[in-house]
Amino acid sequence: MAKKRVRPIPLVSGQSIQWKLDDFNWKKLEVAYGERLSPSARRSVLEATQAYLAFFSRERHAEPVQLSIDRVKDLKECAESFRQTLGVQNESNSHVFASHHIELQFSNPHLKAAELLPKLSCFVGSFISACEFALEILDEDSTVSFWADGTAWRHRIVDLTQIADKFDLPDGVRTDTDKNKNGQSPFVRFVGELQAQLPKGVQEEMLSVGALAKAINRARQTYRRDTKSAASNSKKSRQP
Repeated sequence: MAKKRVRPIPLVSGQSIQWKLDDFNWKKLEVAYGERLSPSARRSVLEATQAYLAFFSRERHAEPVQLSIDRVKDLKECAESFRQTLGVQNESNSHVFASHHIELQFSNPHLKAAELLPKLSCFVGSFISACEFALEILDEDSTVSFWADGTAWRHRIVDLTQIADKFDLPDGVRTDTDKNKNGQSPFVRFVGELQAQLPKGVQEEMLSVGALAKAINRARQTYRRDTKSAASNSKKSRQP
């Protein structure tokens, strides 16, 4: 039987890479694209790049979801023990005296001191319920991968495509460059130059122009498929 793949969580380890407008060679990007990029378009490209760098870091430094599951279980167990202790009360002088002095010393803007222990027990009960729901979700999440290899790059292609559409820039992608007298599509040249300007440590494998065009088309197809599937599932969930 194949071993179930443990889903990683999208967390970043260490410092994230910071990227600024001045880090781009805009002249080379515009030459590659054959288009002038307005200040607003440049800002959008920067934001897409920053998002890509963050997602790339998540993809490379993701940890197993099981670590999160273990943490929630530990918190839930501690909360249950605490709530059980809070519930052990009687009318003895020692218990009444103890509760009285705790309430005198207690100060919190979100929880009044009067009848503190019963209220605190209810509060902890809500925390325990939250842990239980979290465990259900995390258990489902552990069956697949949040950040499969290449996810960050695919998201980036979608972002850049939407930016091109927003600013009326070319976003077409040809894969038959051998038959196209004008060479590769401007959008593909633009993506290739963007990739080349990133730090070596976060560059995906540099592809040939033809391979890059095919990869861009696959990223778009995957996005359309996932979007269609999500819309279908949302529609089903609203049905009685």
